[in-house]
Amino acid sequence: MRDSASLTKTQQRAYEHLLELIEESPAIAATSPAALKFGEWKFAVSAALAKMFGGSSASFLRFNQIRWTYSGANFADNVARAVSIMTSATSEFERYQLEDGESTPPNQESKRGLVPVSKKVFVVHGHDDEMKLDIARFLERLELEPIILHEQPNRGATIIEKFEANTDVSFAVVLLSPDDLCRNRDIHDELPLKGRTRQNVILELGYFIGRLGRDRVCPIVRGNVDKPSDIHGIVYLTYDDRSWRSDLIVELKAAGLDVDANKAF
Repeated sequence: MRDSASLTKTQQRAYEHLLELIEESPAIAATSPAALKFGEWKFAVSAALAKMFGGSSASFLRFNQIRWTYSGANFADNVARAVSIMTSATSEFERYQLEDGESTPPNQESKRGLVPVSKKVFVVHGHDDEMKLDIARFLERLELEPIILHEQPNRGATIIEKFEANTDVSFAVVLLSPDDLCRNRDIHDELPLKGRTRQNVILELGYFIGRLGRDRVCPIVRGNVDKPSDIHGIVYLTYDDRSWRSDLIVELKAAGLDVDANKAF
């Protein structure tokens, strides 16, 4: 077995290589997805993430769950999603990078002591009851406890107090459904209105990103929803895609929750 010093050097080289791969991403997005260059880039990213954090880390799992669709804009979107994961990984590595003389390698798990270990998953939702109930029941089949605010007792609390009293959770699923319609005021009136999720959902999304960290928050999008521009680095799941269930299981496992996928289907 290699000693901790050699392991640290390996991780440092992988980190530096990942930075180079991020710089190559614009050229990758512009190339043919069938090109050898893309295959080599994809393999190198996966290998670098495994060397930095291990094959069970959130970054490695998220990168390898990308379903590479090889048509035009979809391929470019997938490359952008990959770069978002890679950038988050390098930020985590920089945050937990070893100081001289330490013997424990950096690991994404190191910040999780700040997050409560429980089976509670907060479900942030708007007015789409079908979506809310579908996802809540799915979490229950995984033997998790979905926390839906209006189902919790009021106990004389205001809405914000009730919200704060129920945020002792390990994970948050945020449902972005097109409940409202919006338009930029500078855009011509004849253009169609765009779907927008409820404002309380956006507020709670930001709250949980700050409280739990991005790796423990999973937005699920339904339909054509206007997404907040400053959180495009977050990985979204698509409710209209039947794979959202298996993808959500991957996100839960990556965040360290003990779930059995066999109980979900």
